Amino acid sequence: MKSFTSRFIGQISGAFFVIALLALPVFAADIDPDPDSPTPVLISQPTSTRALAAWADTWRGTLPKPSNSVFAYGADYRIKLFITNVELMNGEGANAFRVYIQDFKNREYRLPVLDIRPVNNYPWIYALTVQVKDEIGFWEERPASGDV
Repeated sequence: MKSFTSRFIGQISGAFFVIALLALPVFAADIDPDPDSPTPVLISQPTSTRALAAWADTWRGTLPKPSNSVFAYGADYRIKLFITNVELMNGEGANAFRVYIQDFKNREYRLPVLDIRPVNNYPWIYALTVQVKDEIGFWEERPASGDV
């Protein structure tokens, strides 16, 4: 017959073991396999927080001049957003990125990412092509003011 103390220690040890097994996946999910991996930085216009962007169909491969017009039209067109602080692995491309915008009513829209390529004369800056549309079709059309 086991003593009260040995049963109590066995129960406490078992409880810690179960808690450790349950907590392990939670802690593992938060661990970045490469904690030194860079976070992409969206390049903004020099005098505001508006993203530097260009029309995808007329982009010539260089950095564009600041313009507010690319976000001020209806839905379903393509633009280039410019990002830096990106290190692509072999075979990695546009499918490694997710782009979300948020309007003044705090509604989020996911924009499909179509392409990524380096900017001419600026190999550390990438042009990310996105389709400006509500991919899921959940919200009404976003405001035409360009404020997202």
